[in-house]
This record gives sequence, C-alpha cells and structure tokens, in this order.
Amino acid sequence: MHIVHKTKAGLNIKFEMFDMEDIQALFALYQQTILNGDRWLNALRPVTMESFEDNWLTNKSQVIVARLADGEVIGSYWFCPAFIDRGADIAVSSYMVTDSLSNADIEPLFIAHTLDAVKSLGFKSLLYNDVLSSSEVVQQLENQGFIQVSKIPLTLTERYLCAFHRLV
Repeated sequence: MHIVHKTKAGLNIKFEMFDMEDIQALFALYQQTILNGDRWLNALRPVTMESFEDNWLTNKSQVIVARLADGEVIGSYWFCPAFIDRGADIAVSSYMVTDSLSNADIEPLFIAHTLDAVKSLGFKSLLYNDVLSSSEVVQQLENQGFIQVSKIPLTLTERYLCAFHRLV
C-alpha cells in the first residue's frame, strides 16, 4: 500500500520503490536535470545511460520514484550511507523533480519523505552535500530544519556549493 501525498496545489503524489520499468522515464528526467544545469556540478559530464546508472542507481540503500495519480513519473530520490564505519549512520541523499511542475510545492514532500525513509532504516541524520546556492532547494531545506554546514565558492561562477545537515 502506498500513501498518497497532496501538494498545496492539490496534486496527488505517491512515492514507490524504483522498478526497472521506470528506468527510461528516470533517465529522461536525469538528462533534463543535468542539462538544466541548476542542480548538480556534474552537468559537464556526458549524459549517458551508464552515467545515470552510476550516479542514480548504483550502491544506493533505496531509490524512490514519485508519481502523479495517473502514473506519470515526476521525480525520484535516493539515499545511502554518507560514510563507512563510524559515519555509516549518516545518510546522504539527492533528488530530482521534473521542471514541468512547480518544484517549490513538490520539493518539501521529497525532503519529508526522505527524512522518514532514512529514519525507518536506522540512519541518525541526513546530509545533502551538493546543493548549489542559487537553487530553490536552499530555502526548502532550511524550512525543514536543515542547517548549512559548508559553503564553498565555485571558481567559475558567483555561486557556492553548499552542504546541509539535519538529525532525523
């Protein structure tokens, strides 16, 4: 059974475990996100199925897919241990949301769902470590109690690479 979450705009979204049937939809979303350039630093890497699988699917504790009520894939997130040994109780996560929807209304659901998922697997905290300072994600993370733990200037732009952390 999957719980349906309703956005402020009235969209019904359900989160499900990744299934290989979703791979083409997620790959297209990954390509869109990388080419957009606002989300991740690896936007200069070639966007191939292999790079997608390496970055999004390999060595993850869970990969979750978000869908609208009609089944359309609108996003995904993953998480895994941020470190080995003593830091293995810290999860690191990343997510992507389709540009065709209002991310500001959907992103809080992704963050909240991730917090619940990592807690259910025994992680003690959650880390987002590849957040560009110019993205809307910064405000969403702060609204959900994350604190900024680093801010590194990017040499070729006026933006910063930030990391955010929160206990779960």
